[in-house]
Amino acid sequence: MDNSSETSRSSFSNMGSQSSKYQGIIEKSFFKKTRNEVFFLFSYLYSVAPNFYWLHTIFSIYRIWQLIAPAFCYGFINLWKGNPTFQQIINILVLPVYLIPPSKREGALLYVLVIFIVLMVTLIFIILGVGRSFHANAKLPKSMPSIIVFFFGSIGFIIEFLGAIYSGELIGHIISDTIPFSLPVCCIMLVLTLVLFLAYAYFYCDVISISLTFQPNSLQTVTNKSQTGIFLITNLIAFFLGIASATTRLVTRIFTIISMVLYGCGFFFVFLDGGLTNFVQTICICASLASGFLGLAIIIVFLFSQTTISEVYLIIYVVFWLIAAIVSSFVINHIKKKHLEVLDRIMDDESEFQHLVKSPAKYARVLVTGFEQSHPQCLNWNFCRLATVQWPNSIISWYLYAKFTAIYPEETMQLICIGKSMKQHKLKGGFVRQTIDQMASLIRQREPNLSRLLQNKLGSINKDVQSTKHKLRNVWDMIIQSNIGEMEIAISKTYTSIEKNEAEFSHLLRQYPNNRFVFRAYSRFLVEVQADYKKYEVWEQSTKLLARGMECNEDQAHEHGLHTYPLLPTYLKTTSSSNSKMVMESFEDVSTNNELTFHDSMETSMDNFFTIEDMIDDIRIPSIKKTICVRLFLLFVCVICTIVAGILFDNFYLRQLTEPLEFVYTLSYMRSMIFHLTGYSIQTVLDKMPDKVHRTFKDLDNLIYLGSTTKTHEQLLHLVKEASSLSNDIVKIQNFQKGDPLMDKARSLIFT
Repeated sequence: MDNSSETSRSSFSNMGSQSSKYQGIIEKSFFKKTRNEVFFLFSYLYSVAPNFYWLHTIFSIYRIWQLIAPAFCYGFINLWKGNPTFQQIINILVLPVYLIPPSKREGALLYVLVIFIVLMVTLIFIILGVGRSFHANAKLPKSMPSIIVFFFGSIGFIIEFLGAIYSGELIGHIISDTIPFSLPVCCIMLVLTLVLFLAYAYFYCDVISISLTFQPNSLQTVTNKSQTGIFLITNLIAFFLGIASATTRLVTRIFTIISMVLYGCGFFFVFLDGGLTNFVQTICICASLASGFLGLAIIIVFLFSQTTISEVYLIIYVVFWLIAAIVSSFVINHIKKKHLEVLDRIMDDESEFQHLVKSPAKYARVLVTGFEQSHPQCLNWNFCRLATVQWPNSIISWYLYAKFTAIYPEETMQLICIGKSMKQHKLKGGFVRQTIDQMASLIRQREPNLSRLLQNKLGSINKDVQSTKHKLRNVWDMIIQSNIGEMEIAISKTYTSIEKNEAEFSHLLRQYPNNRFVFRAYSRFLVEVQADYKKYEVWEQSTKLLARGMECNEDQAHEHGLHTYPLLPTYLKTTSSSNSKMVMESFEDVSTNNELTFHDSMETSMDNFFTIEDMIDDIRIPSIKKTICVRLFLLFVCVICTIVAGILFDNFYLRQLTEPLEFVYTLSYMRSMIFHLTGYSIQTVLDKMPDKVHRTFKDLDNLIYLGSTTKTHEQLLHLVKEASSLSNDIVKIQNFQKGDPLMDKARSLIFT
């Protein structure tokens, strides 16, 4: 029985490996190699990086905010023009998501898109470069995993949302022929932005969001489809409303209606394949989608009536959001109660499964509720087995079975059976392939024994280590013989060989993080090749812990699953005797006598080595320390301070030069206002006498500078208000730099 389970474990982990397929006989394309490198990279990154639970909580709130903010149509200047107080309130609520106020977007559009393009291109090159480096060396700088995971868990959502908004606005400007810069530049920027936007979306949906474990993420979902749907809906709404905010009246209405429909479609993804794992987040998203749908419906009415919005809209939105949240909580709780009743009936009579669960989608929702409430029918896996028998070709049935099985290390043999069943039923697709690869990787991580595959890998590495030892011995022979001529080449080859051995062990330790045979081989390498006795002590202690059935590295699949569903038991009572037997395996395969002899022979040399190593570490060279201080001082004084001083002086100098330009604008605007007041006064009089006028004038689409109205008397009132406000600017001109000869001469020419 043990031999058969070991064979199954080894064969499945070998089949699941993408890199070992066909044993390298058929060379893979560059795209597939790069794709596999990125898959392996992110599998490693999320296994060693911090969980960042606090970060994902913050950005769950931020992503819900991204659904709420577009419902206010922040970029529709004409919609809020008549109510400046309400506009300030909306600025406070929405500006943290959009970052740039509507009045300054046109000027900042080019810079925002350039920043987006530069960040995305830099990110792509970093990921590809890091993936290639990790594939070759199996190691990264200590801070690199944390930085990359932090970026994709936070900044990635911000820049993707901004890219969607402002690329949409650029399309709107092109449609309305109000582009802020040349058309060729607009087209180039738009194409680059959209390509990079789609590349990031593909990368997020097909690489990051697919995980066999409950990987920490903002708005965490059971499957990647729900996560992908929410991500795309959020960005598409921002994209379409960006188009609507900077284009003609007809196009604005069309894209606002499309955005309203997208808000309605969002409910499908919230509950797809089990939906979100957090109850509160589910309620908030449902309330945001419902409120967004109603809010855009109200705004569409205002767009057709061509009127401005008042504070009542905000009150209606907030009240409806609260009502929708309360209703959603009651509805979701009622649905979960029904799911538990279904599980109770199936537990009493399994033949009821076909009548109560009629689709894989219903099965997914009931299963998630069952594990959320730790229902016994789910914990004994009978419900999952019934689903796989009912729908043997359903990917989601097998995937959810594997995902919840992966939580418990004692169910590893069951996970192997699930993977083999997926292969036997010939389930195909990138999602299935990636799931099976993750299952194989997880099985290797939980492998406690010396399987045939691992034995072959260790044998190959040990041969390379022996070759490295011979090269080291050759170097010492040259030192004794004073053979300086060939010493440099020999040292270079030895160093390269040691680096290769280190990379191979790093690959193996990543695949088998809790296997004592790998730990023992690596500890021998540390002491016999690298002569690092301190690290050897640490790894040797870890080897002893593993031999006693304890773990040195936590099982993240287990930890993440229990964190997501706190009501689940820490371990299942159905633990098989074969699994416990593997964990409590004895030292029969270990040459105990050799180990004891090896330790006895090293004790004296280790004490002496620690003394010498501590003396070397305590050496301080004053010149190096002083050189570093001088360099830092010169960098701070001659470079950083100079740049900061130059920037401050430039701002001060430019402010002095640009302030009089505002006065020139005020005078020009006042002169124009005189002609406008005269013209619109005459037009107002003529509007009262239609029989005297035999010609009608077509209204313009954009009447922002005339009060956003088509009525002449209201336009005249708006111009009168604007003219009266110019008196404050005139006072500024009279008080600006009194005593300055040039300004005094200018004032005398203007006001006399």
